[in-house]
Amino acid sequence: MRILAACVLFVLTSSAEAADVDWKVYGGVDWKKFGSSFSGQSFCFYDAKTVMHTSSGYVRVWIKCVAEKDLIAVDLKSAAGAKIMSAAAEQLVKGYVPPIIAIGKLEFEQMDVIAVYEQIADSGIESQADVLEEMNCSERMMRQLRISARINGRSQVERTVGAWDYVSPEGNAATLLRLLCPRR
Repeated sequence: MRILAACVLFVLTSSAEAADVDWKVYGGVDWKKFGSSFSGQSFCFYDAKTVMHTSSGYVRVWIKCVAEKDLIAVDLKSAAGAKIMSAAAEQLVKGYVPPIIAIGKLEFEQMDVIAVYEQIADSGIESQADVLEEMNCSERMMRQLRISARINGRSQVERTVGAWDYVSPEGNAATLLRLLCPRR
């Protein structure tokens, strides 16, 4: 456990300045339901700074899923943890409401935890999976353009463009569409 905490602390302190991201929680995954080699619950984030509206009318966005156990393992009493807590508190004091709470998918009482998790994600914590998603908002369809997952410590990348698939009215994909697709 100490090794994991030290690795997380190293990642948080070394990569905070390396990435210009703004990760926002949009859902979660219980990997056991999918028979995945991942275990347990993950929180999934989209990067608000890289949302791109293409000339063809699609929306592209990077997402990443981080194991809940890794988010919880971050030592918020350490120097790096104090920076995370301070940044989250500053946002909340200025009136920040995480998008997933603003649309009513999570309760207001969860706002502080979500703000902290978003700050941890911004700090560069390693993800289980990174996906470049493309959305056809008018047709309520999505496809994956790039997938990278870390299984047993090894990165596996799938570069094949996935087929368009209709989005169910419920679930993570529906939440992502609701957050990122312009309303008509």
